[in-house]
Amino acid sequence: MAEYGSDHYVSFNYTTGVSVELTRTQRASSLYLAPTLASGAPLLYKRAELIVPTVTDFADNDILALCDMASGDRIHEMFVSINAGFVATQTANLGLYEAGDGAVGTVIEEDLFTSAVDIGTATTDRVSQFLEAGNLTDEDRGRPLWALAALGAASYTEDPHIDMTIAYTLASEEIATAAVAQILLEVFYVAAR
Repeated sequence: MAEYGSDHYVSFNYTTGVSVELTRTQRASSLYLAPTLASGAPLLYKRAELIVPTVTDFADNDILALCDMASGDRIHEMFVSINAGFVATQTANLGLYEAGDGAVGTVIEEDLFTSAVDIGTATTDRVSQFLEAGNLTDEDRGRPLWALAALGAASYTEDPHIDMTIAYTLASEEIATAAVAQILLEVFYVAAR
């Protein structure tokens, strides 16, 4: 099983072709303020882009890590856009892992947000991913991330105060990508800290 990280973890310089790993402080500075909610809490926006710059072979259960969030963060909406860079039919689950040290940690709920979604046949333009798997409802918007995980397979009864990684886990046959494959995740949320 291989792991691939988005620009949330690494800054890629397209001029030199060099990737530089970002520190946790640099990752936090990639947040953008958006409008506030009626409660006065600021609704934050996090954008993570995974770019595969050359032809890459992926296998079943490979992980595409998109971004880390605190277990107390409250997601209101999430969108995914995917170009047509995947050259074969490929399905993936969008879910949660514990954030690891330099890698994705233990799986929390692999298909919390999406289950066996086709990411390989066509361009996907800004499709909502919050409700797709059927694990969550509109009433779950704004719940802490740990509480969302507890609606799935996780057994949390209170906030564990950990970082969690939102990631795609590839759920079908081995494929290759075209010269460039791109996944963009946009998350609108209220920060816990």
